[in-house]
Amino acid sequence: MPEEEKAAALALQEQLNGNLEALVGKYFSPGSFDVFLNSYLRSYFFMNPAETTKVVSMELVTKEAKLEVVDVVVDMDGQESTFTITFRSNDDGLFYGVEMAEKA
Repeated sequence: MPEEEKAAALALQEQLNGNLEALVGKYFSPGSFDVFLNSYLRSYFFMNPAETTKVVSMELVTKEAKLEVVDVVVDMDGQESTFTITFRSNDDGLFYGVEMAEKA
């Protein structure tokens, strides 16, 4: 990739990361958002253009003091997939971990 294209791609990625942090960063414990930002979970959905990826439904499976589990049906390019997303939080109610598993 030519240096100009690489620089433009990196600048766009930084902008997208900043937008994501502005939208959801406040829900994460200090230092935990960066772990999420660099995880496969975030990049999994960014591999598909936003206009072809839509949330179809969400269902709360479990809600406890420091744990929430949600089943999410996502349409990616016309194909629906179901994921179980687990949110783990600290005593302050902020997330320290987000995990995702695709259901078979």
